Amino acid sequence: MSSLMRWKNPGSFPLFYPRQNIFIPSEKGLKVNKKPKKVDQKALTFEEKIKPIPPPTIIRDDGDEGRWTVHFKEDDRFGKPKAFLIFQLLTDELYSSPTKQCRYAYQQSAGDKMNEETYDARLAGLTYDSQVLPRGVRLTFGGYNDKLGSFAAYVSSKLARNLDDSLPKDEEEFERYKDNLLRALSLLT
Repeated sequence: MSSLMRWKNPGSFPLFYPRQNIFIPSEKGLKVNKKPKKVDQKALTFEEKIKPIPPPTIIRDDGDEGRWTVHFKEDDRFGKPKAFLIFQLLTDELYSSPTKQCRYAYQQSAGDKMNEETYDARLAGLTYDSQVLPRGVRLTFGGYNDKLGSFAAYVSSKLARNLDDSLPKDEEEFERYKDNLLRALSLLT
């Protein structure tokens, strides 16, 4: 059947639509709860101009031996419905053995595996970053606050439950990550 005939009779061919993107913020989620105050910079005194921005308030602190320290700072400057969530899991286990020090390969491999899993979220303006640091693991999430919590839960559960899926699947993939690491280290010397 020629292309012209198919175009004339499109009902005989199935159409495939993309799946629904659950990470697109709702109309309500795009509205700002608190509008920023308009400040006339010319009317401010020198002291008012150099006054530091107040730090985030601590809304939960379990102390030095506790589990959580939670900070909160509402946007009072830009008036955008965007937020950041930063989780840091502190542990001294990352340097307890040479095997556990192969964190860069894991970080790169997990990032590669999660690219496909987070494609819809990136289209909807959500981002994430995972870093394996000497003091632990840091997960940073950013984007529209309407779906940010569910996105953070989604990525965190994928990284926690599918640990084996995040590792290199074969020797070739491992060699690629190793090569990337060696190139990065050569730039430091």
